[in-house]
Amino acid sequence: MTGPNTIFANGKGMNLEDIANGDGTSNTLLLVEASGRNIVWTEPRDADTALQPIRINLPGASVYDSPSLLSTYHPGGANVVMADGSTFTLPPKIDPKILKALTTTNGNDPADRGF
Repeated sequence: MTGPNTIFANGKGMNLEDIANGDGTSNTLLLVEASGRNIVWTEPRDADTALQPIRINLPGASVYDSPSLLSTYHPGGANVVMADGSTFTLPPKIDPKILKALTTTNGNDPADRGF
C-alpha cells in the first residue's frame, strides 16, 4: 500500500523508529489484502490511498473486481498486517475514517479500530 503519509509514500519505505514515533507500529497498516484490485504479488503495482477509495469490498465492474483499497474474495473482511507484525481481519463495515487513520504513519489521528 502506497500513498501520502503511508509507510511506502513516494515509493520509499520508512524505518521502524519513525513509524513508532508517529502513530505507532500497532496503529499503522503495513500490508493489506487487495484481491479485487487484481494485483499479482510479484507485480510492481500497489494499492494507492490517493487513487483507491478507502473502503473494503466496494462493488466493481464485474465479480471479484473492486475499486476499493482493500478487498477480499472470502467473507468476514480483509486481512491486514500492521507495522508491528500483528495481523487482523478488518470488517467490511469498518468506519472509513478509522480505516484512513490506520493507513497513515504520522496523522496524529485516532485509530480506535472499533473491532
